[in-house]
Amino acid sequence: SGYSIDLEIPKAADARLSIFMPDGENIFNVENRYPIGRHTVEIPRIVFRQPGKYYLFLNTDFGVAKQELVLE
Repeated sequence: SGYSIDLEIPKAADARLSIFMPDGENIFNVENRYPIGRHTVEIPRIVFRQPGKYYLFLNTDFGVAKQELVLE
């Protein structure tokens, strides 16, 4: 089991979802071409090594979206 991250893509685009530890270590990447609309990315639980803060980045042609994720 894992975690689901919902993405809203305003226009068909190549996108890269990356997850970083607070120290800047990149621990997960997924790249895909998404059509317009809402999409769900499944992230395996094992990616998150411990409770705490993580940073998610979604890179597309439209820019970069950043979200903080806190796991308890």
